[in-house]
Amino acid sequence: MSEKRMFGGLAFLVHGNLAVSASSQGGLLLRIDPAQAESLVNQQHVRRFEMRG
Repeated sequence: MSEKRMFGGLAFLVHGNLAVSASSQGGLLLRIDPAQAESLVNQQHVRRFEMRG
């Protein structure tokens, strides 16, 4: 596991892949099982991460 600054905060990578990122603005970005995405997004305070183009 390694740490890297990204997305305006600190990210933790496992074998080079993002696992979790903590934003300096209080957000938390998690890598999840795609099969669980719809049920998780329907919960309060949860939304999909959108890359800015």
